[in-house]
Amino acid sequence: MKKNILNYITFLVVSFVSISLVSCGGDDDIGNDNLIQILQSNKWINRDSSYGEGSNNHSWVDIETWILYFTSDHSGISYWIQKDYDTDLGNTTTKDYSLFEYTVSGNEVTLTYEDSYILTVYYQGGYLTTESMGTIFEPSQMTSNDYEFVMSLGPQTSTSGGITYTYDSRTYELKITGNGAMQNYSSGNQPWKDYYIKKVTVEEGVTTIGDNAFYNMIQIEEIDLPNSLQKIGKQAFAKTTISEVYIPSNVEEICEAAFADCSYLKKVQFDYDSQQNAKLKTIGDFAFNGCKINKYMIFPNQLETVGMMAFTGTFTNISIGKNIKSIGMGAFTSSATEGALWINRGNPPTATSNVTGKDGRWSLHIPVGCRANYATKEPWKNFKVIYESENLDNNEGAGGTGQRDASSGRTFTETVNGVSFKMIGVTGGTFEMGSPDSELSESRKDERPQHRVTVSSFSIGETEVTQELWKAVMGSNPSYQKTGDKHPVETVTWYDCQEFIRKLNSLTGKNYRLPTEAEWEFAARGGTKSKGYKYAGSNTINEVGWYYGNNKLKHVEVAKKKSNELGLYDMTGNVSEWVNDYWDNDYYSVSPQNNPIGPTTGHQYVMRGGDVFDEAKNCRNASRTCTKPSDSSASIGLRLGL
Repeated sequence: MKKNILNYITFLVVSFVSISLVSCGGDDDIGNDNLIQILQSNKWINRDSSYGEGSNNHSWVDIETWILYFTSDHSGISYWIQKDYDTDLGNTTTKDYSLFEYTVSGNEVTLTYEDSYILTVYYQGGYLTTESMGTIFEPSQMTSNDYEFVMSLGPQTSTSGGITYTYDSRTYELKITGNGAMQNYSSGNQPWKDYYIKKVTVEEGVTTIGDNAFYNMIQIEEIDLPNSLQKIGKQAFAKTTISEVYIPSNVEEICEAAFADCSYLKKVQFDYDSQQNAKLKTIGDFAFNGCKINKYMIFPNQLETVGMMAFTGTFTNISIGKNIKSIGMGAFTSSATEGALWINRGNPPTATSNVTGKDGRWSLHIPVGCRANYATKEPWKNFKVIYESENLDNNEGAGGTGQRDASSGRTFTETVNGVSFKMIGVTGGTFEMGSPDSELSESRKDERPQHRVTVSSFSIGETEVTQELWKAVMGSNPSYQKTGDKHPVETVTWYDCQEFIRKLNSLTGKNYRLPTEAEWEFAARGGTKSKGYKYAGSNTINEVGWYYGNNKLKHVEVAKKKSNELGLYDMTGNVSEWVNDYWDNDYYSVSPQNNPIGPTTGHQYVMRGGDVFDEAKNCRNASRTCTKPSDSSASIGLRLGL
């Protein structure tokens, strides 16, 4: 074999020498049109080779062939093939191609490639050469086979039902262009079914993805949809391997099983920037069934119908707007053990049983004043907790008042099953929320930046909810330390607190709730009577709170320390207190000024005040911490808001 390789090298050298001996003098300026005709009627070939020898009779030859095809008056294809002959490793062949645009000026031909690389060659003596003649392209007359070969190299373009599609075998991308709707297909008769497609790009102008357009094309990993799109047909992308999809704001309908059995699909994102203008009205049966969606889902306000078994995954938060009318059975089937469904509508939408697949483990969040509309109706009454949330507006004008409780902002005493507790009215005002510069060494990033916040008037519990009040409402005491009726209740999850509040509201006819984080800090700082203390009522923690330094690990009967400026006890220490807000480490950077209610979604809720397990710095008015809503411990309790 070594002898054969040497013979081939000798042949190549002689060939190259013979080419280099051709006269290259003169400009050969034959006119642009004539040169273009010559370029197109030939393929232009450059060959190069390298040879090497190693020990034990090891030798190799690398032969590179570079061919230029001028396929039109301004474009062409550069084709490259490398053949490696190796006595030890065997023979291999590598191929590739790239598109270029070209211009002609005199005998100068300038090629501009897709990656912006520029090659300039000159027509001299019947050859194309680089300026220093370092590279020479030899002409060879184009044959019918050459033309067919070139056609197979470039992007394949065709039409189907008024829509043009182009497939690029280098990038495995299919582009759909045109104006109007794609036609519907049956499985297996799509015109691109024989292509190996990894990405589908639908260009602006296309309004409908046809039924079964890409059904069962499992190699498709990515799709890009245009703003002009209005409808995604039945099984359009079913059984592909996409991992996320962005739904533009003009889409009105996602049809039955459109993305069904996309087992890698974890993220479905609607056009959040156009929520008010988004046009999505219908999501069909099984639209995203068989997917593994693991993010929260916020649906556009215009959504009216969600079909049966439309979504599957591990999501834990769903937010639906005011126009929702119908939700199918198991529409949001999640394998998560618990979650939260937010519906910004006073009257409940029509729904069949088991909306989430585990309604008894999920909380339902509805606008203030609308509980009675949901609490007696299937399937809504089966949710673990129905919580009236001020995060929601009830602005669709149906059901409930959507107003705060009439007692909000007043000081009064409430009695439930023989147990009394006091609510303190807090006049609204403006304050600086978060850690000041003077507490920089004690604070954490999530307490900054300090920012101006305005809250409306509200009421807040004079003390933490006691064990006796919890028993009066719930009939049992979950506390780990059952040390006295006047001690704060603890070992309660955020969900437990919602159930307690639900039952308390049914007993009192009021709309008690957890305070927002902003309300809690405003009250802890003394509201409009604030004297700027570090802790709730003092700069000395021992005057106002129980913490690890003075009563480690054991909570104390409420109201045994000094109160703050508003007459509130134990805002510093004793037990940490759940509030209504989701936690986000960076929320203070984006928080609105007026009545902030925290992030719209999250996985953890905020706790405030610190406890007997904490050191002093974690009991400051500005200190904040968080945990999952299903967590509980002997250090976590609550305080009521209204």
